[in-house]
Amino acid sequence: RHGDGGEGVHLPEEGLWERRDLRGPPLHWGASIPNNRDMKQDRAKKTTKPAAVVAIGVFDGVHLGHRALLKALKGLARQTGATPVALTFRNHPEDVLAGGPRVPFLLEREASFRLLKKFGAAKVNLIPFTKAFARKPAEGFVDWLCHRFDLKGVVGGADFRFGRGAQGDVAYLRQEGAKHGFKVIAVKPVKV
Repeated sequence: RHGDGGEGVHLPEEGLWERRDLRGPPLHWGASIPNNRDMKQDRAKKTTKPAAVVAIGVFDGVHLGHRALLKALKGLARQTGATPVALTFRNHPEDVLAGGPRVPFLLEREASFRLLKKFGAAKVNLIPFTKAFARKPAEGFVDWLCHRFDLKGVVGGADFRFGRGAQGDVAYLRQEGAKHGFKVIAVKPVKV
């Protein structure tokens, strides 16, 4: 594991990943999470956001299921002309959700980032998973994605859950996609 939570993560390959806080500029540890009012005010400003399709997950080991997600991500990016982005977390979500000792990743983060790029992600965005982020409702999570990106698509597993208490699912994401103009692909589990 890299870092003790205070100094950030240092990766050897420049350009392999992007540190971001929840607003989008370079990450400063301890930065605040934007609230809905901030996001609505920012939406009123004309800003250029990257057109992106995103796959969201811990990606602690890039196994066959993750590779299927990345294949779908790459295909949807090609179809929409957007950048394929793997959105993952600086720390394991279970560190916050379970409140216990740190949960180790299956692979060193650098190795995971290289594999994410090898199998289809043009960019890897790394965000901190915090208590405030975990409390964000499903609607707030979708708003955050739309605020962060010119969102063209989201790729997730068929059992993908998000938002406070895992209240959001693929069906909800599809409803929001219809409302906000992005596509949703749910990848079925890979059986070996």
